[in-house]
Amino acid sequence: MKIKWKKSDDAVSEVIGAILMVGIGVALFAILYFIVMSYPFTPSSPSVDIVGIIEGNNIILEHRGGDSLGLDATVSFVVGGTRNSATVGDYLIDSNGNNRWNVGERLVIPYGDMTNLQVEATVVDMDSNSIVMMGVLQEGETTSIPPLNTFVNPISPYVQTSPSLTVNATGDSRLNNVTLYYRWSDDNISWNGGYDYVNSNTSNVDGVADVGNETNFVNCQDVAPDTDVMTIQEADKGLSSVNEALYVNYFTSTTLDWFVAGTFPYLNSIDVGSYVRSNKNNDVIRWFTFADTASSGDSLSVKLGIYVFMNATHNDNVDWEIDTNGDNTYEFTGSFVIPTNGWYFTTPISGLNTHAAVNSARVSLIHKKGGDNLYIDACCLNVTRTAIHNYNLDFEYQWTATTYNWVNKKVCFYVASHNGTENLLVNYWTGSAWSSLGTITITGWSNFTATGLTSSTYTIQLKGATESVDTIKDIWNIDVIMLHLWNTTSGPHGQNWIKWPNALNPDLNSPWSWNFNFPKGLGYYEFYSIGRYAGTVEGAPASADARCRHT
Repeated sequence: MKIKWKKSDDAVSEVIGAILMVGIGVALFAILYFIVMSYPFTPSSPSVDIVGIIEGNNIILEHRGGDSLGLDATVSFVVGGTRNSATVGDYLIDSNGNNRWNVGERLVIPYGDMTNLQVEATVVDMDSNSIVMMGVLQEGETTSIPPLNTFVNPISPYVQTSPSLTVNATGDSRLNNVTLYYRWSDDNISWNGGYDYVNSNTSNVDGVADVGNETNFVNCQDVAPDTDVMTIQEADKGLSSVNEALYVNYFTSTTLDWFVAGTFPYLNSIDVGSYVRSNKNNDVIRWFTFADTASSGDSLSVKLGIYVFMNATHNDNVDWEIDTNGDNTYEFTGSFVIPTNGWYFTTPISGLNTHAAVNSARVSLIHKKGGDNLYIDACCLNVTRTAIHNYNLDFEYQWTATTYNWVNKKVCFYVASHNGTENLLVNYWTGSAWSSLGTITITGWSNFTATGLTSSTYTIQLKGATESVDTIKDIWNIDVIMLHLWNTTSGPHGQNWIKWPNALNPDLNSPWSWNFNFPKGLGYYEFYSIGRYAGTVEGAPASADARCRHT
């Protein structure tokens, strides 16, 4: 019997199905991986509270809470339609120094006058590329500020002979107004009238220190009186009062007939244990020297004193001799008559009155025996002086860069007030000594020919007229110290920059122009213009925009 086999596909189908399912799963996973890996991962936006305000001419942004921001975060601000950009790092006041903008820290952005202008601010975090703050800090105009850059057009011809001149200026037509400024000189040099105020009070050309008290030097650096002054006042350079007891501080035994006891130098204090004693007529003991005086100066009054602690019979005298030259011969002599116990002083010793003589004085004592032993326990010089006032003043003032090649040269002072009766001497430095310019005797203006003004440096001295035994302290309030320099012989010589005083200045409408009337008459004129917009004012130029001469 023949056996027949039947073919079955069941097992094959299951294997193929399993393989297909695995393939499908792998394919789906690959697609999902591609999608996930292709998706950009961006950090979430930081949560931060920023408050913006305007303080004066500054834009202030303050971190009030939330996440910190990096120094690369950008800050954009729009003022009156004009946009500006910066980074946090440009303006951060980093209080804790961690290079992050943290809670409590501020950005202080100086801008300028923002009056009547709208101010907007935007902060962008660069890590998340997101806006973290946007707002209007101040309501106002949103139009852009026109450029504040005006100038007076050149004037042609340079020489003008007509009584008036049309002066034109170039500037943005949106400006609120433009103002004309001018200056004038009769010689094309002395634009400020030839005035040059003093610029230094620190010179010391004579090597002598200033004497007196000076305050507010800057207040005399004027060319016309105003409401503030420099004050100078005399200082007391006299002699102070003196009252000293200069005890013996050394003993040089050139002659020793007396008995000495106790501690050297025996007569330096009242102590009984240390003393000198004599019981023979004409016994000599020399030389005792004294402590130096602490006073300065002379005009001293000097008395010699001895302290006797035992004179049994009360009939012994002591002669004394004082040597001030160190040659063992006396210049001053006298006697203590019948001394008893206690201090005995001479009257003031005539001629012994100088600081040097007191410090070199030494004394010898000669016993004039009348009875028994004589004991001396201490010896001193009593040095006195009543205070002697002497008020002095000596100040230097200097110009360090003045012009000097002028025909006419004056030193001018304006004294606002003077307390006292003394005059004030004005001297100039010749290069080796002081020489007189004159004397200030009144308040108001005092003017002197500036003798010796032959270089750019010129030094003067103010000195009290009474510098010996001056018992009154004088005080001067000085408003002006200046040089007046010019070439012409009369009249005003110049006018520094001023706004042209005319009802139509400033010009309120473009085109900007003025009918200038040469208010100073003939001479040289220079001009510049100043534009203004919404509270912002153009700065003055360093030099004139235009020039002409009126003849």
